[in-house]
Amino acid sequence: MLTRSRPPRRRRRGGLIAAIVASAALASAQFADVGAVVDAVLESYRVALEQKDLDQLGVLYVNFSPRQREALQEYLDGADGLAVELSDVSIAPVGEGVAVSYTRRDTFVDRDSGKPQRLEVRLTKILVPDGTQWKIQGGS
Repeated sequence: MLTRSRPPRRRRRGGLIAAIVASAALASAQFADVGAVVDAVLESYRVALEQKDLDQLGVLYVNFSPRQREALQEYLDGADGLAVELSDVSIAPVGEGVAVSYTRRDTFVDRDSGKPQRLEVRLTKILVPDGTQWKIQGGS
């Protein structure tokens, strides 16, 4: 009669550790892919702001409301020579998407006063897969 002895506990733990490491490696690879996607979305967002291209900005959002478009149009109309810098980006999984926090620095000349301005704000956007693209679903 052939009987199988249980492997020593150390081996089982080693298998569990290997499985955890493999799982972490897979998650890390998927996160790296998401990181590249987030970088691309943020760069498109930054360029669209600088070019004052509301149609392109609208494409980046799941829902770009008329009110949101109007408010952004008003801001962009008053910002001559707008330059946008995004930095300190952090990404965290949330639901089916990711929360992307970043610091946005806008420099421009105020159209009404003619004075140089610098605006710095920390924002968080939620990015979700939408068909074959990732889009901004919401955030602050």
